[in-house]
Amino acid sequence: MVTKPYKIYRKVKSARIWAAVFLGLMGIAACYGGAALVIDSSGETLGLSVSLLSDTNFDSYFTPGLILFFALGMLSLLSFVFTIIDHKYYPNLIFNQGFIVIGWIMMQVYLLKIFHYLQLVVGVIGILLGFLGVYIKKWK
Repeated sequence: MVTKPYKIYRKVKSARIWAAVFLGLMGIAACYGGAALVIDSSGETLGLSVSLLSDTNFDSYFTPGLILFFALGMLSLLSFVFTIIDHKYYPNLIFNQGFIVIGWIMMQVYLLKIFHYLQLVVGVIGILLGFLGVYIKKWK
């Protein structure tokens, strides 16, 4: 018979693996997208039009690309590494990264006044990261 602490350990390990997968995918995608926007601030490389920014304070995708690269990309990859090495603060980093992702998506929808299904996918991943961070912290 499996003891209760082992069951909890397995659930936390499973949550940690899911968080690492989400963080890794988010980090890679955000670094790619952010770098592409910094290199080509017109957004044409990613099929974006500068006209999308007409209602914002931005005249190019350079600044949003930097924010995307560092806040979502590099911080996700840093959180991924801390999750893999089982650093004592990794549950907090997972939660914080979920909060950052949700904030990014909310600002995108608010500023651009458009909605794309990928924003929903990324937003759900942000919510899941938040829940996983809290769950791991509670049971770790």
